[in-house]
Amino acid sequence: MAASTDPNGPVQRLDCPTDGDEKHNWTTILGCIMLNPGGGTPLFAVSDFVDPVTRLVTDVVNLEPHVLQLLVFGLLLGGVYALTALGLTMIFGVMDVINFAHGTFLVVGMYAVWWLANATGLSALLLVPAAIVVLFVLGAVVHVTTIEPIIDAPQQNQLIVTLGVLFILQSGLEIVFSPDPRSLQLDLGTTEVVSGVYVPHGQLLALAIAVVAMAATWLFLNRTRYGR
Repeated sequence: MAASTDPNGPVQRLDCPTDGDEKHNWTTILGCIMLNPGGGTPLFAVSDFVDPVTRLVTDVVNLEPHVLQLLVFGLLLGGVYALTALGLTMIFGVMDVINFAHGTFLVVGMYAVWWLANATGLSALLLVPAAIVVLFVLGAVVHVTTIEPIIDAPQQNQLIVTLGVLFILQSGLEIVFSPDPRSLQLDLGTTEVVSGVYVPHGQLLALAIAVVAMAATWLFLNRTRYGR
């Protein structure tokens, strides 16, 4: 890439690399676009965007197992993230409180299920109601002691308080359970939808719960007197 001067004025231009050039980065691409006004986007920049999308579409159309498997995992994981975001948006949309500790509350519920499952030997699915009770009690205590006194305060106060709650809960969990990851063996089986593509039943159940929870929340907020 070499710099040159426009003969009609002191406008600096760039001789952009072509598709045959092996090395080009996004700094080069932006420089070619900004310093060559009206020259259009370089072809190699367009190909950098188009080629991966083309390959992805081709793999999906050809039913490439590894690509379809990634799409399945992404869809199932997206359902879990959507369920997590549902609670966060409810807190902010209804109470106008930004809760930084929302994710840590989920971790508390997971550790509650893990501890009860190891203590009682019961299935983790049967212990989900117990986690709901634990989180309800913890949420009520946190609300009464920290959120309610500042409910009418500026939002920056709420941010600081909920951030403090996050640090307290996180530190408490690390003290009690240590920072090491914990897991439960919960094998619900898998289903092979096409050759080489499997759908884990556990993640599929989580997606179904997320869809039902979002639909129920929408109906409550839009179709009931209390929700409106």
